[in-house]
Amino acid sequence: MQAGKALIAELQSRGGSLTPKEMAEFVRRLESGAFGFKFSKHNFYRNVLRTFMNMGFIGKAPRLDRATMKTVMVYRPIEQPIPARRPDNPSFWYVAYEICSWWNGLMFSRGGASPAQQQVGGPTSG
Repeated sequence: MQAGKALIAELQSRGGSLTPKEMAEFVRRLESGAFGFKFSKHNFYRNVLRTFMNMGFIGKAPRLDRATMKTVMVYRPIEQPIPARRPDNPSFWYVAYEICSWWNGLMFSRGGASPAQQQVGGPTSG
């Protein structure tokens, strides 16, 4: 959980995307304990990043590297499509709506505090 929160904070601090080199640098800092805890490279890529990608919260997208004028694949958050009307409670769809709504507010806020200034908690952390 701490590694996932650290990844979200890193994405926010880097403008919403990480190149593979930046991701590797982040993972090296996780391994060294720079965030107050240690997390192995294998566990991060296998458990944290893969889970975010499998659930559709993070994806790889092309981005132009202006220094080299080449296209680079970057890790970036994916905005989740949610309906305007919240589903009835309690149901799977209600929980999915709450999680996706929280994710969109955390990573794609369009007013008020920037995502980097928001607390990295969860849909129930208030």
